[in-house]
Amino acid sequence: MKLTSVLALAGVALAVPTEKRAPALTYATWNSPNGIAYSVSIPDVSAAPFDVALKIVAPKAVGWAGISWGGSMLNSPLTVAWANGAGVTVSSRLAT
Repeated sequence: MKLTSVLALAGVALAVPTEKRAPALTYATWNSPNGIAYSVSIPDVSAAPFDVALKIVAPKAVGWAGISWGGSMLNSPLTVAWANGAGVTVSSRLAT
């Protein structure tokens, strides 16, 4: 077998994608009176820091939506999101 044939076969073997699946998430959801649904999932808290999955579904008429991670807005980390053209902008803030 020629070297070019071996390299071609190696290239095919390297091109096979490996599949990684995230674990299934369980969300806790709260629906606000103005039609915003906040869903939060904390997959693994065995060691800090840990990831948090957040979904916010809001009507376009609302304009923007956010969540305070400390209960009240003042001196707590905030996550806010709003429609931006065909996409969404997400921003972390701190109200002081």
